[in-house]
Amino acid sequence: MEDPVAYDPDERIPRKDAARLARRSQDTIRRLERRHHLAVERDEASQQVTYRVQDLVDLGVLHIEDVATAGSAAESAELAGARETIAHLRADVAERDGRGTTDPLRLARTACRTAGASKLRCTLTARRLRH
Repeated sequence: MEDPVAYDPDERIPRKDAARLARRSQDTIRRLERRHHLAVERDEASQQVTYRVQDLVDLGVLHIEDVATAGSAAESAELAGARETIAHLRADVAERDGRGTTDPLRLARTACRTAGASKLRCTLTARRLRH
């Protein structure tokens, strides 16, 4: 039987995918890169900055479970993006059908949760938006 959390530690993923899997912004990943002196390479074809998956796991930015969801980090990032899109579409359909809300604070909390932040952080963010 294959290990359910197997992944290639030497796989390289672009900053965009690393941010999606880490549920953080690309700017946050960039700051972590500078602060922790992460080794980066440029993909020759796309000129995108890439990171070694194991370096991000060791730093605690990525969790093994997130990376190994779909067989590779790149596929896991694509899966995470699809989940985000589905959540946004469901919210749009619910609002159009009258099941949603137009309360800006509730919408802000929902968007925040969809992005992967904690419930407390989203509530605090929504409260700051109110003031």
